[in-house]
Amino acid sequence: MKNLKKMSLGFLVAVLMCTNVAVYASNGDQVRTQVIKAVALGHNAVELTFNNEVDREAAEDVSNYYIHNKHGVVNHEVNVKSAALDNNNTIVILSVDNLKEGTVYEINVDSIMDLDGHKTANSSNTFSVETSTNVVKVMTMASEKNKVFIKFSRPLNQESAEDVSNYNICTQYGIIQYVNILSAELDSTRTIVTLNTSGMKDSIVYSLGIGRVIDFYGDRVNSGIEKFVAGATEPIYVYAIDENTLEIRFTRELNKKSAEDVSHYFVSNKLGVVFDVVDIKSAKLDSTNTIVTLKLGDYPSGVTYIVDMGGIVDVNGERVANYSIEFSK
Repeated sequence: MKNLKKMSLGFLVAVLMCTNVAVYASNGDQVRTQVIKAVALGHNAVELTFNNEVDREAAEDVSNYYIHNKHGVVNHEVNVKSAALDNNNTIVILSVDNLKEGTVYEINVDSIMDLDGHKTANSSNTFSVETSTNVVKVMTMASEKNKVFIKFSRPLNQESAEDVSNYNICTQYGIIQYVNILSAELDSTRTIVTLNTSGMKDSIVYSLGIGRVIDFYGDRVNSGIEKFVAGATEPIYVYAIDENTLEIRFTRELNKKSAEDVSHYFVSNKLGVVFDVVDIKSAKLDSTNTIVTLKLGDYPSGVTYIVDMGGIVDVNGERVANYSIEFSK
């Protein structure tokens, strides 16, 4: 019995020692949550990216952020008016008072918890407002029968985006004929405007002018004259969301099984001596059945790529036309 007790005690000590070692190793390997990137979105917003998911209540508490100029004799503190965490729990958009171009700012983040209850590492990140960041760009656009879809680079102010007087459509060649714009609708992401029109003719080249549209933070849209062909086939755009993610928007609802079959997509470089094919890891259709997100393997920046699509059908079983679109990250 004594031997049994000794063995039990020794076994228990060994288990506890092993457990402590395991916990220690686990804590040592854990990557502490912190801000890995701070970027100015124009003059009135800052985007923070965390390396792990964070607690929403803490992330949206403005008292956890402190922004001031990095250099200069006088320390100017920037007022943080609001903080909004995205649905992935990794990106926070701070609404701030007017940032000045050419000034280097420092942001300190404190007292934010990740989803495991660990406090984020105190961190300081620097950023500045470049001249090129204070404009919203028209990224891509296309059309279907009497509709024009416009993809913008940043979220828009809804009132200005849905004011039809801010848009002008006319024929590009020959006698100028203006198109009646009935309404403008901003989608839930605040980045896509749908113009509902009347009188557009398929295969005719039109010009679109955009004026006085501003983004969610008050910066203007930078746009010249955009050209498009009425009645274009889908999809309407391909957008590189980040280093390894592509977003493809279609003009009609898709069959989920066909839309999420990676064999229906092919991504390769447009030019170059070496033919480079990009690995497609997954395809995910969103809840609207119109947007497909492709997760890709690594591929170089600064190169134009083509995504080819074929074999996709819509919710009614009708085949979507094979399509190729260029993009770059």
